[in-house]
Amino acid sequence: MGDALTVQLTFSFTGLNPVGIPGTQAAGVRFGVFDSLASRVETDVTSNNQAAFIGDTGYALFTAFYQSPPVTVPPAFDHLRRTTFTAGNLFSTGSNFTSLGSGGTPPNFVDATDYTLVYRIARLSATETQLYASITGGAVGETYNYAVTETSATPNTTFDYFIWRVSGTNFAAA
Repeated sequence: MGDALTVQLTFSFTGLNPVGIPGTQAAGVRFGVFDSLASRVETDVTSNNQAAFIGDTGYALFTAFYQSPPVTVPPAFDHLRRTTFTAGNLFSTGSNFTSLGSGGTPPNFVDATDYTLVYRIARLSATETQLYASITGGAVGETYNYAVTETSATPNTTFDYFIWRVSGTNFAAA
C-alpha cells in the first residue's frame, strides 16, 4: 500500500478546432497505462492495434479538448479500467473499458500554449486504487482535475507501458 505511479506529459496544440462541431467525434486524447503480461511491444509502432495488446490489463483516461466547448459537453475526464481483453486495438473505441467515474467541464484551450497532463495511479489499500488526472497551463488554472477511487478485489498493480492517442477526425483544423 502507498505505492503510486505518476506520469507527467507536456503538450501543445497547433490548429485546434475553435469549437466542437455537432455530429462529429469529440476532440480529445486517450491516455493509458498498461501491463503487457510479458508480451511487450519493444519497438515504436504507428498503430495501437497490435496482437501483443490482447489480454493486457490497465487503466485509461479519456479527455476532451476545445477552444470553446459546445453546448453539450462530454465530461472533461473519464477514468476507465480495461475489462475486455480480446481485442488488440486498445483505443479505437471505449468499448474495451468500463468507466470508473467521470466529471469536470472542459475549459477553453488555445493553440501554441504548453499544457501539462499529470496522471497518477495510487494504491490506497489492498482493495482501493485512486486514479487522478489534472491539466494545467495557459488560463486553465490549478483546479482542473478529477479523481476516482476504484474498489476491487483484483486491482491492477503492475504496469510497463503507456499509450497516447489523439482521438477524433475533428481534432485539428486541416
